[in-house]
Amino acid sequence: MSPGHRGVSAEVLRAFPGAPVGALPTLAFAELSQRAPVSLDDVDALVAFLRSEFAAMEAIGLRDVVVGLSGGLDSVVVVRLCQLASGSDRSVHTVTVDLGRPGDAERCVAAARCAAKLGVAHALVDGGAARAAVIAASPGRGPWSDINTDTRLIQDFLFRVADAAGASVASTADLSEKLLGRQTEAFYGQVEPLGTLYKTEARELGRVLGVLEFLTDSRPGCEDYWYDDEVLGVGYEVIDAVLYLLTVERLDAKAVATRIGMEDVAWVDRVKHRVDLQPLRLGTRGPG
Repeated sequence: MSPGHRGVSAEVLRAFPGAPVGALPTLAFAELSQRAPVSLDDVDALVAFLRSEFAAMEAIGLRDVVVGLSGGLDSVVVVRLCQLASGSDRSVHTVTVDLGRPGDAERCVAAARCAAKLGVAHALVDGGAARAAVIAASPGRGPWSDINTDTRLIQDFLFRVADAAGASVASTADLSEKLLGRQTEAFYGQVEPLGTLYKTEARELGRVLGVLEFLTDSRPGCEDYWYDDEVLGVGYEVIDAVLYLLTVERLDAKAVATRIGMEDVAWVDRVKHRVDLQPLRLGTRGPG
């Protein structure tokens, strides 16, 4: 299904690179990055990080942890990491919010099944009336209004559940999403276990953890608005290679295109443009 079928405006689509022209790259992230393959050592390091953060959170009365569970890659991987870090000392709560959109009921059922497979407590929040009230009360609507409203409402419910449980919230954002600055609200939290991992690495981490079979949707993005490969034009095995070369090796668009064997230098430049402007989209800026 194309993005336009879900009512995404042309203005929104123009903010993304779109599909490249010509031959696709012959090399991908795993072949270009100097980063070592994801291993059990990485799992141990992330679990140790979470244990340290959870212990620190207890100083402000936050003992347990809440994760928003969509059934997608990042949320499932974060849940498993939190389970490993928590052990029998603290509880992991997962939350899925039904905003009353087409398909939400089915996705919530699938998320509940995913939680059961993971062996984690799961709560379903009915947020349809809240979404309708916010939309009705809004004096206007812009091209990004609906997806940002949806993400903020889900975030609000996650933190309400966390407040009631005396828990912190674990972010499900990964490095690829942060670098691309998708111009939409992110699922933030007090801890961010995937914040230094590209999407490709998050998938490999899921394989090492043995949780890929639990995913209810293995295609990154948001079914209600767009899938990432629709608006980026390629999958993350290519996107992550481009992001790595732009941000770590600091190559220009032409050098990146040459390095990965891509004909469309202009497409790489559009990706670079998004990355360069990312701090302006959702960052908080002050003087000095």
